[in-house]
Amino acid sequence: CLKHAKELLAFAEATKSDEGYMKQAAGYYSSYSGFNDEISWASMWLYIVTGDESYVEKAKSYSTGWSKVDQSDEIAYGWAHSWDDVHIGTCLLLAKYAGEAQYKQVIENHLDYWTVGHNGDRIKYTPKGLAWCDTWGSLRYATTTAFLAAIYADWNEADATRAATCQTFAKSQAD
Repeated sequence: CLKHAKELLAFAEATKSDEGYMKQAAGYYSSYSGFNDEISWASMWLYIVTGDESYVEKAKSYSTGWSKVDQSDEIAYGWAHSWDDVHIGTCLLLAKYAGEAQYKQVIENHLDYWTVGHNGDRIKYTPKGLAWCDTWGSLRYATTTAFLAAIYADWNEADATRAATCQTFAKSQAD
């Protein structure tokens, strides 16, 4: 599996394109995030398995192509980790396994946005407490964010107050 994972990453880097995917999935799924987040995500998982620091550098190098907050260079934090955009999870991996402070800030901004709010913005909630990101498939966003919140909360480098908030959030979304 490791051999094939490395081969797939090499293929993704060689092609750096969503073209084939876009043709095959036209009318069903559109890739709005592009390929940079997936290459970063794969690189971090290969780093975790191999310990090869070059994968961390590769993940960081592709982060320049991630979504940004409107009219800024700040990495976007206000959506969700999903099938199309995995940069939020990659930020957690970069922070947790590579000690990268700038990515820790992104995951914390994201978790704050989904819990207590960030910069005056906060995810909407239903009357029964479900974090509501989008009308189609709303549970996938809430549960995936709850999962990331739980991983963050268990991390020994997590801010204690934020970790407690994340644990409460994760349980509330599961409930």
